Amino acid sequence: MNPPQNYPPPGYPSANQFPPPNIPYGQYPYMTEDPEQIRARWQLPRRTHPLSPLIKLAPLLIAIVLLLVPNINASNSTTSASPGLTFLSLLSFFIAPLVIALGGFITWRFRKFWIENGELKISTIFISKDTKHVKLSRIQAVDITEPLTARLFSLAAVRITVAGSSRSKIVLAYLRNDEAHDLRTALLLPSPGSDPMASIIAQMPEVPLIAIKGGELVGSTLSRIAPYFALLTLIVIVVIASTGVIEVFAFLPFSLFYVAVLASKQYTTWSNFKLGTVPGAFRLAHGLLTLNHETIMFNRIQAIRVEQPLVWRPFGWYRVKVNVAGLGDLKSQNMMQTVLFPVGSLSQAFAAIHAFLPELDLENVDMIYPPSRAAWRAPWWSSATSVGSSPEAVVVRRGRIKRQIDIMRMEKVQSVRITCGPWERLLGIGSLALDSTPGPVKCIARWRDLSEARLLTEHVAIMARQARMQKNAQ
Repeated sequence: MNPPQNYPPPGYPSANQFPPPNIPYGQYPYMTEDPEQIRARWQLPRRTHPLSPLIKLAPLLIAIVLLLVPNINASNSTTSASPGLTFLSLLSFFIAPLVIALGGFITWRFRKFWIENGELKISTIFISKDTKHVKLSRIQAVDITEPLTARLFSLAAVRITVAGSSRSKIVLAYLRNDEAHDLRTALLLPSPGSDPMASIIAQMPEVPLIAIKGGELVGSTLSRIAPYFALLTLIVIVVIASTGVIEVFAFLPFSLFYVAVLASKQYTTWSNFKLGTVPGAFRLAHGLLTLNHETIMFNRIQAIRVEQPLVWRPFGWYRVKVNVAGLGDLKSQNMMQTVLFPVGSLSQAFAAIHAFLPELDLENVDMIYPPSRAAWRAPWWSSATSVGSSPEAVVVRRGRIKRQIDIMRMEKVQSVRITCGPWERLLGIGSLALDSTPGPVKCIARWRDLSEARLLTEHVAIMARQARMQKNAQ
């Protein structure tokens, strides 16, 4: 595995070169401003931007208009239209948006936030007082999102990920762009119990690593969706040929519309994708209508996967996913944050792995394959899986149709277990599973010889313990 040329650039600090938590201002070149001045700007309670209620409610107001206007036109075009119906439609057309806007204004008017005594405080005082305290040391990530309606007014939302909370996501919407970036820096400033490098990372210039072209994104999206549409078309043709019911063709336009919606969603989400690095973190920027700026710190990444679906194989495309600590559930926004980059070449995938684990050399990791008797359990798949380890990570390769390389950092292994069913016990084989945080990466080495699996379990447990001790010593 070879890193890209000129990466990192000469003079750029390595992942281990971080200032201590109490470093004086001005002694580190990337601290562009005194941290105390940054924090002082956010000590007084303040509200979000006055246009925040309107921007939040804009999609809902547009939907109301699209629903009510056709009803009003239909009632006016009929000669038997009831005057009362038209009056009620007009009344609801004006009253409903006003009620919604009033609710948004009240929420904005009585909600304030500020930073005090190492905490982010969010207070809502309307009928009762409710103040939420978020310790800055528990903040794991601060990302910036710019929806289309907010971009029209140069506004952005700040999305905060908190560890150990039932509601791990806090969103402050909306602030001016400069205020959003300034708040992110203030939230990531060193505090008792926090990671001192987080504030440095927030202000450091990034090294560009990967930029995805529009053609690759469109091609990869269509290549994954097109087979399903082709299969559905084949089913429709077979049904018509066997039954003679031509009306079945009516399902094709709906299927094509569904495919178009999926393709457009993928394109708008990952368009203009750029992946960069700073020492100790990845920086992601992507989005066509909604711009997303995310930072994934290396110490939050538990495992990483390089995968290649079958339809991508002729084009040499790969995708990289990660397990990230602190995401909670894996729905909607959180699922998007498990994708390190959506499509790229193998060299780009290896470049991302090298930035994350520079000491790991995938090409020189000794891989062990299952015994020949595993073919009785999985004749097609057993020869396509292998497992190997190094002092830095455990590597599992598997898959014939969808190729996968799962890599779990040794110090992030939470537990190691061996599982085997009745047929596997009869063959003397079992599966070695490494447990981590929830995510798309499942590091499982299947159909291993039981004696080999026990030795590997002890080996991984010892290496993981040593890696954690070494990490804590640093």
